[in-house]
This record gives sequence, structure tokens and C-alpha cells, in this order.
Amino acid sequence: MANEVRPPSALVPVEGRYRKAAEPFVGALELAFMSPEIIYNNEKYRLITIYSGRSGKIAAQHFHHFHVVDHTGKVVEQEHIAQHCMNVYQMLYAHMISEKDLEYSISIDIEENEKRIESLKELKDIIVTSYDKNNRKPLKLFKDFDEAIAYLESVKMAEMQMHESASNLQKYDFTNAAILDEATFEEMRDLIIQFRKASRQKAIALMQHQGSLRMTVSLLKFDEMKQYLSDYQKHTAQALINYLNGEIEYQQIVYHAHDHLLVTTKGYIKKLEKIPDDFMRIAADQFLEKKWLVTKKRPAWFGAKK
Repeated sequence: MANEVRPPSALVPVEGRYRKAAEPFVGALELAFMSPEIIYNNEKYRLITIYSGRSGKIAAQHFHHFHVVDHTGKVVEQEHIAQHCMNVYQMLYAHMISEKDLEYSISIDIEENEKRIESLKELKDIIVTSYDKNNRKPLKLFKDFDEAIAYLESVKMAEMQMHESASNLQKYDFTNAAILDEATFEEMRDLIIQFRKASRQKAIALMQHQGSLRMTVSLLKFDEMKQYLSDYQKHTAQALINYLNGEIEYQQIVYHAHDHLLVTTKGYIKKLEKIPDDFMRIAADQFLEKKWLVTKKRPAWFGAKK
């Protein structure tokens, strides 16, 4: 079943004076949502976003146009104010599409991961040594153990940053009741930038090593390898199998957080590597140019250089 399309949870259907302010801009089969209070230069504003949809359900992930209004519901036409409000929206949207990733990251146990690395090294030594004693030719697939260990080592710093950023983000309000002053917005934005950067680093490493992780799981499950392990070591191997399967499944979280397009692993790595740290600002600039109703109603010559 497909996920329901929704705006960030901080955006709710317009109400009160904001409903009246939005009415002239909402057509048939359209819905208007409003942001929390956004404080900029000590003044209060709200973003009014217009989505295609009906019966409370929107048809697309993003709104197709927007306005900014002040605390009285009056439309604001100053571009720097609209720019700031759009930056806030992009921060809220980035948080929304990262929800599963954030939930995953809060559960990361750094100390436990260190133990897993040592356990995998120990099991690999036992299995490889025992296999080589009983077989003339070494098994080439054993190199996947080393690749899996290399992956776990390579993501330690990224996972520490993900866990720290995700934990710090928990103290902020991402509901419509939030009051987003400039300092609070900047703190939230910076944490999301740090989190998404570390998440991309982990995702790239995962995609580069996913084949070895799958083969390591298969080797640990293989009866011929399990015969060399004690009952306690078999229990450890099963715990590692469960953990590595969870890492492999994390790839689906990555797809959700960045895009749903079906591309090759190599293509997806390249896509992730190209995402700039200031992706939210870039998206805000694009939305301001294409979706702001003030810009849409201006004649083509407005602002043109002479």
C-alpha cells in the first residue's frame, strides 16, 4: 500500500483569520495549509501553502504555490521575508522525510557496535582457520568478511554524528504549535544539515558494501561454517545476522529520505555524493522563483535589468 502523501506535520489546514486570508487564492480541488508562527526581524508571519487535493487529502508531496501573511492575515510582498519563510519550510520538509532515518539513528548504540565488530572479527578467524584446516583450497568468499568489517569500521563516525544530531533534534517542536524564531530555526536547520550529511556518508558506504554484507549473512547461516562454532558462538552469529540484515534494510530508509526513483546502485551513490550541504537553501530559492504567488502575478518585465 502506497504511503499517504502529506505535508510536514507542522503545517495544518488554515483556520481563523488565516482561512479568510487564504480564500482568494484557493481554487476548486485545492487545499490550504498554514505553517507555525515564523518570527523574522521581531515580526510574526505564517506561510500559506496551496496544495492540489480535496476531502483533506493532498495529491502531491509539495504545494504548487504559496503566500506569506503577517499576524493580521495581510499578504506580505517583501522577498527577503518570503525567502526566510521558505527556508523554514524546507527545514520542516527535510525533517519530515528524515523521520524514519531519525528514528533509526536514535536507536544506534555506539558501544554495542564496537562489540559487534570485535565479534565478527573473532567469528571470521575461527571459521577461516577451521575451514582452511579441513580444505585444500581457501574459500574466496571469505574476503566478504573483511569487507563487512571494513564497512562497520567506516561508518562509526557517521553513526556517532547521526545519533548525536537525531538526539538533539528531539528537544525541538516540529508541530504547528511551535514558535520558530530565527535562532531556533538556525539551530534546527544546522542539526538537520549535520544529520543528513552523516546519513548520506553511511548510505554511500552501505551501498558500496551491501553485496559483502549479504554474503557475510549467508556465510554465517551456512551449516558448513556453523559446524566450527560453539553454541555460544552460534548465538553470537545469529545476533550478527539480525544486525546485518537490519543494516541491509536501512537502504530502504535511504531511498525514502532522498528519492523514490529506481536507479542503479552506482547511480544512487553518485546522486548522494552530489547533494550539497546547503540543499535546503537551494530548494528554497527554486520554490521562491516558481511557486510564490507574488512572483507569479508580476509581469515578465518586473525586475529585469535595463
